[in-house]
Amino acid sequence: MRIASPLIAIGLTLVTMTVLFALSQETVCALWVYFIDSAHDAYSLAGDRSEGNALVMIALGLSLCYLANV
Repeated sequence: MRIASPLIAIGLTLVTMTVLFALSQETVCALWVYFIDSAHDAYSLAGDRSEGNALVMIALGLSLCYLANV
C-alpha cells in the first residue's frame, strides 16, 4: 500500500485532468498558452520563476509539517 497509494493518486490526477481538458472547448489553445507562451519572453520566465519559488516554499513547509506529524 505504501507504493500503491502514490501511484493511485497520480493516476487519478491524470484521469481527472484528462477528463477536464476533454470537456474544455479550447484544449489545444489552453495547453499552448500554459506550456509554450509562458516561455516566450524574459518577463514571462521571470514570473514563472517567482511563482515556482512560492510553490516550492509551500511544498517544503507542508513536507516539514508532515515529517513533524503536525
